[in-house]
This record gives sequence, C-alpha cells and structure tokens, in this order.
Amino acid sequence: MKKPDDAHVSDMAIARLLEALDLGLSYEEALHGLQSCVKLEQSNRINFDYKKDHRVGIDSAHVSDMAIARLLIEKGVITQEEYIEELRLCMNFEVALREKKWSEKLGREVTFR
Repeated sequence: MKKPDDAHVSDMAIARLLEALDLGLSYEEALHGLQSCVKLEQSNRINFDYKKDHRVGIDSAHVSDMAIARLLIEKGVITQEEYIEELRLCMNFEVALREKKWSEKLGREVTFR
C-alpha cells in the first residue's frame, strides 16, 4: 500500500479537525457568532481600532479567496455546493475555537450563537 505524502496527511488531519469542531450551525449562524465574538473582543480592548493597512489586508484576502474559489469552480475542480459547505465548516471551526478561548479565559462556558 502506498504511503500518503505529508501534505495529504495534513489535509486529512485538517478535514477531521474541521468536522470534529462542526457546531452544526449554518454559515449565517456561524458568521453571526463570529461577529458577536469580535464585538466582545473589541469591548475588552482599550482604543480598539483597525488601522488602514489591516483593513486593506483583510479586503485583499477576501478578493483573493473569491478569485481562487471562482477559478476552482469554473474549472470543475470543485462545485459551488462543495465550496459553500467548506465555508460553513470553516466558519463553525472559527467560532468553536473562539468559544473555547473565551470559555477558558472567563472560566465558564461561552457561546457565540
């Protein structure tokens, strides 16, 4: 049997982790959770402010993600449905990580839903 290369093993590990931390939320519900977490983080920092460079970096990343997704879908590498499900899983993963972080920080269960 052929041994998978390290990159493939990493991809498999990431996929298992994403599925394990799937909160079962829709993309919109998970996005709302992320917004709630960001608001909490903003309220716990003095003079929280996004600098111009930070905002440009975020917007550039969004454009890059959109371009890659469109190319992959147009070339038939993935379907739009697969892309949307992966977005949902990744957003759930992000919310789960932030819930864990804040639960540990505050010493009680925190949910952003």
